[in-house]
Amino acid sequence: MVRRIAVLRALFLGDFLCAEPALRALKARFPLAELTFIGLPWIEPFLRRYACVDHFLAFPGCEGIEEAPYDPAATEAFLARARDMRFDLAIQMHGSGPASNAFVAGLGAPVSLGYTPHGQPGPLTKSVPYPGDSVHEVRKWLGLVAHIGATAAARPQLPVTAEEEQDAERLLQPLDRRRPVVAIHPGARDPRRRWPAERFAALADRLWEAYGCQVVLTGTAEDASLNGAVSGACHAPILDLTGKTEIGCLAALLDRVDLLVTNDTGPSHVAWARGVPSVVLFGPTDPARWAPLDGELHRPVVSPQRDLQQLDISRVWLAASEMLARFHRQRGGA
Repeated sequence: MVRRIAVLRALFLGDFLCAEPALRALKARFPLAELTFIGLPWIEPFLRRYACVDHFLAFPGCEGIEEAPYDPAATEAFLARARDMRFDLAIQMHGSGPASNAFVAGLGAPVSLGYTPHGQPGPLTKSVPYPGDSVHEVRKWLGLVAHIGATAAARPQLPVTAEEEQDAERLLQPLDRRRPVVAIHPGARDPRRRWPAERFAALADRLWEAYGCQVVLTGTAEDASLNGAVSGACHAPILDLTGKTEIGCLAALLDRVDLLVTNDTGPSHVAWARGVPSVVLFGPTDPARWAPLDGELHRPVVSPQRDLQQLDISRVWLAASEMLARFHRQRGGA
């Protein structure tokens, strides 16, 4: 009987949301089991909104995984404590497995599951050949847990609280809600995933001039300089909410806009989870792997040579204006 499950995925927001359907599938398959998520510290408060996750452990790092510093003594101490927790099932959802499979095997569960590169045997009790990077990230992890009979719908979920709904309403209070509202997210953790700030500004101006769109800038506090460059280059009025929206508040805020225009980064997946129309700009990353699966509601725009510096505003403008015209009308706009 499976009573305790451990899952490793020590990554960031979009990565988590792409694995969330698989976590939900595990909980449905083993409803009496307690699921412990092993991840980076940032995610601990965010996980509290998910009924499919019961406990959290901060990933201590391990050799070959760059998302956390590695101290061999700290990692071995963590694994010793984890073995004392007597997990029945441990699942590697971190990647193709060269480094992470050994860590998951070290948790000591009698059954362990994960992908392995090129079908090579590894330390897990059940290794599945890695399907490659062209498989969509959500389908990849649903495909893994399907090997133990776990299934779920592919669209991620992101519940929001009543307090987050209220915060979103307060932040958008300066806007005239009878007019279309477009959220723009210029940031991304990897600079190669960022469309130039001046083109985001030019897009905001066109949206204002053509449709009277009110533009809301979103981003973390670390995006302040980048978003300042966008707002400073705009002639259109901008509501700059940089650093003012935690993830749940951002989700509630996006519920209240007509369209999100974003680089391929976390808010793209938030929009997918909340059913918010979006235009997503792809440079070095592959939309076959990372674009929301609902092609009607979400429009990927892929840059030539996978270089966002080469993405002309005309292509983004065309996608944004088409999506805005369609979905603002559907939401009862003028």
